[in-house]
Order: sequence, then C-alpha cells, then structure tokens
Amino acid sequence: MHLKILFNYKFYYDHNSDVKSAGRDALEHYFKSGFKENRKFKSDFDIFSIASSFSELGLSPTKKEIVDYIYSSFPSIEFELGDSTTAVFAVESILASQNPSYNDAIFSSLKSFSPPLHSYSFAPSKISRPRINLIVPTIDDAAVYGGIKTAIDFLLWLVENSRDDVDFRIISQNDSNFGVRSMSMLKQYGFTADDPESDLKRSVISGENRDTKYISLRSSELFITTFWATSIALQYGLDRTNVGNVKVCHFLQDFEPNFYAASSSQVLCYSSLMDRRNSIFITNSISLKQFVEAKMEMPADCVAFTPRLNDQLRPQKSHKRENIILFYARKNARNLFDIGKLSLNLFIRDNPDLAAEYTFWGIGDIQGEISLENSQVLKCVGKLQIAEYRELMSRAKVGLSLMHAPHPSYPPLEMAYNGLRVVTNDFDTRRMAGVHPNIASAPYPHPECISKLIAEQCNTAATKGNVAGLPFSGFMAGFEQSDTPFDALKSNASFLKAFNQFLA
Repeated sequence: MHLKILFNYKFYYDHNSDVKSAGRDALEHYFKSGFKENRKFKSDFDIFSIASSFSELGLSPTKKEIVDYIYSSFPSIEFELGDSTTAVFAVESILASQNPSYNDAIFSSLKSFSPPLHSYSFAPSKISRPRINLIVPTIDDAAVYGGIKTAIDFLLWLVENSRDDVDFRIISQNDSNFGVRSMSMLKQYGFTADDPESDLKRSVISGENRDTKYISLRSSELFITTFWATSIALQYGLDRTNVGNVKVCHFLQDFEPNFYAASSSQVLCYSSLMDRRNSIFITNSISLKQFVEAKMEMPADCVAFTPRLNDQLRPQKSHKRENIILFYARKNARNLFDIGKLSLNLFIRDNPDLAAEYTFWGIGDIQGEISLENSQVLKCVGKLQIAEYRELMSRAKVGLSLMHAPHPSYPPLEMAYNGLRVVTNDFDTRRMAGVHPNIASAPYPHPECISKLIAEQCNTAATKGNVAGLPFSGFMAGFEQSDTPFDALKSNASFLKAFNQFLA
C-alpha cells in the first residue's frame, strides 16, 4: 500500500493563487471555506483502497482507526492543523468528496422524521477559549414564546456571570437570515450574526444545512439544548467527531415525548433524554422535574428552577374591566384548543344569559373569527406585542388557558397576576389549585368541567371583582418576583459540577 501525503499543498496553491497570496494555510482554507466554493484540491491516496486492504484481512475498522493506522505506518505525514481530530475530519471530508452518497442515507433517514431531523457537522478550531452554546429552534421575535425566551434569558444570565475568557454562541436551527427583530434581544449583549466557521466572542449562526456546512468546535465546549430535535442533531454530530471536553446541558421545559403518539419520533425523543454522557438536566419547575424523574429514572442531579414573570407583563395601570373572556388559543396540540373551544360552546349553551354579556377573544397563533354557539364569535387576533397583551389583560375579566403537560404554562400565570379570573387544568405532578387566588383548576380538562368553571369565574368576577398583583404560592412561589430565577443555581452542587469551569 503506497501513500505519500493526505493533502497536496502545492496543487492547492497552484490552482488557488488568492489563497497563497493571502498567506492562508491551504488545508485550513479548504476545510473552512474552499470545499463550499468548489475549490480544486488533490488527495494523493485513495482512502477506499486502504479500507479495502483492511477488508481483505477480515477487518472493519472505523475511520479513526484507519487514521491511527496511517499515523503509525507513515510517520512522515503532516497534518497542518495539528492532531488526529483534524485528521479524522479531513478523512471524512475527502470521503464525502470522492463519494457523494457518503452519509446521504443517514441524513435522508433523519429528515424523514416529523419534525425533520438534522445532524451537525463539526470542524475543529484552533482557539482554546472555552465556549457555551445555546441551540434553539428560532430567535425570530414573531415566533419566540415563553420557553425560548426563558432559554435565552438563561444564556444571558450566564454571559453576566461567567469569566471574561468564556465565549458564547447561539445556534438558531430554523433561521437562515437574522433581521432586526430576531436580533433585538441580543445586540445589547454584543451578539453578532456570524459565519459558522469563525470564532467570535459572541455570535449567532444558522443551524440550517449543518450536515454539509461545518460548525467550528473547540476543545472545551458546553452545549445547551432546548428541544429534542436539536439534541439529536448534536448527538449525531458529536458521535461523528472525535473531540475532547464537550458537555451537554439539556434545558427541559416540557416532557417532549408526550408531543407524539407511539411513533419513531417518540422513540428518538425518549432516546435524547437517555443520552447521559457528560450531561446535566435542568428543568423549569419542580413539577416538571418530578414528572421527568418518575418517567425516565433521571439521575439525582437533575436541577430545577422556578421561572419568573416577564417584567413587561406586570400590571401597569388600571382599566375599567370589560366583560371579556380571554382564551389562549394556539394550534399546538398540548394547548388543547379544541377542548377549549368546545368548553366555550358548552358554557354559552348552558348559560345563555350570562354568556350573552361577554365577548370572546383568542390570543396565541390563530387568527380570524370562529363561530360559537348562539351566533357568538371567538375573535382570534394571533400573537400580540407585549404591550398589546398587557393592555388586553388589564381590560378582560376572565381567562381560559389549558395545558396538557407537566410544565407550568406561562399564560394562566400571567393572566392571574394581572387580575383575570382564570380557568386552567391540572396535569399529573402539576397541580394548579392553590397556586394563585385567581386560578380555578380542573383536575382533568373535561369540557363539561371546564365550562362550569368558566361560569363560576364569571360570577366571581361579578361579585368579588378583579384584583391584580397577588402573590403566588405552592410550587410556583416566587413567580412574581423581579429577581432572576437562576441565581439560586449557584448553590446547587450538580449545576456547579457542569458549569463551574465557566463561572466567574
């Protein structure tokens, strides 16, 4: 078996004179940008012939084992980026260039899931500064609801509490362009939309097409995942990359396997929680922590925090209350829109005189007018700006917000604090009764039960009025406080074990 060198520098410089003129390292340039630009390069050996030689001996080595063999057998080979991690990356890239179908079957299989799954491809970075990464579905203001905002708030808290030499990066899975709206919450912290291969101190990159477009990977990284699909993308990407000190924080704000009926997606969703390698689990409530621990036999170092009310949603001024029932209407299955709509119709049918005094508003992600019983209408206005949402809560008397999940949904809490008489429901470990004086919670979200609670809350609003600003208790105690919920994590041994190397 004959082998001279993995990458032909002279050939690359001869055919890419601008790289040579700029004084760029040929191999580094090719793997950072040249391969995307279809730059000409030359590899002086065929990796497949090496693999065939192993096969003839009845062996099936991994790519890393092939590279290790090359190193030991041909010590004169030079990899300019330095180590065997780079060598594995180089071999994978050349395999892909020689065989376009390389890994296509895996990527195609992942993309056939619902939602379509991805796999990240990583390229080693020379920079040794530690970095914390947050992977979120989007940072587009129009699509950011409470869960994503909490995750971003957590990252920004880390920015403020970490050492000066720690860098930060956000990988936004579904965004390809970052406009003014998507970056509004991040610019004040110095985050800049960036190319994936560079290494700025604070950057935002797109997670789209990362099976073929590389993301730089340092020797000391911590990734915070917020959705099971991004956990899978990270898991598959790391499995294909030989790296050093990479940690993973699963930032759980719901029990995601419940999103799917018995299916392949549900199985992979469960598997994302079963990957405990160098991982920590942080949940956004005690109720979710208890639920996940019971379902998944989670390790004892699973950490919980109590979220906080968005400061912009605190009651600002009193408006004269109107006979408005405010319904949190979202298409998301766990928000039980159809149950809520049926409950409203039952309320109107069983209480025609009382219901006739009310108008019905829907907020969330549904728009348009929806016909209800007795010719009444649910006016759905979609997602509101914060100020619009707060103003509408200051006028409405009754709120309806359902959630078929163990985590504490924000809307019923926000409505209750703003004085609405709220109807919601329990779910397993999430028992809402006693959490707030303005909340009435059904043990199970049966439409008949929900409709009766709506009538009761309308009557309570008429007799006792609407009082805003009352404190929370039970497992949501402290929700109304203006401090950060993450400060308490500093005294948690499990949290410190994962994050201490980054904190100031």
